[in-house]
Amino acid sequence: MNQTTSYRESQKFRQWWMKVVISASAIGAIIIESYIMRKIVMGAEADGLPGLLLFQIVALFLWSLSLFLYWLRLDIKVDSSGLHVKFRPLHRGWRVFQFEDIQSCQTVRYRPLFDYGGWGIRYSRKGKAYTVSGDNGIELVLKRNIKRTVIVGSQRSQELSQAVNDNLTRI
Repeated sequence: MNQTTSYRESQKFRQWWMKVVISASAIGAIIIESYIMRKIVMGAEADGLPGLLLFQIVALFLWSLSLFLYWLRLDIKVDSSGLHVKFRPLHRGWRVFQFEDIQSCQTVRYRPLFDYGGWGIRYSRKGKAYTVSGDNGIELVLKRNIKRTVIVGSQRSQELSQAVNDNLTRI
């Protein structure tokens, strides 16, 4: 079945501190790698090789951390089957909220740190949240779920809410 997408958005972390962490991780890895290369070129002694291996592991971790944080993004789309959310690279497939399961949708302003403990995929007594940056989004009230609300952060929350509500009225 061909489903037309009425809304699409992709968000990345934009907080200044996230850029600092990514940059510091990458720079740290470069410094460690250059130190290791200098030791190898100068001829490291046999008793110093375990230390170089430890440095290599730390550098690999820092590279992996910086790439992982750089690649993190929240993809949102609305089509005729529902609201689809994917937090890359953590989700392999789309998390789908079918319109039949949504009771209501409205734009909200929330406090990510206070209400959900930060950004990302978060759980709290209020429900579940998919947030990346900012404090605007939509709140879905679900029909058949113990944790009845889901917050989806959006830079264009009015458009997202309109796309979901347009489909809710068709049901």
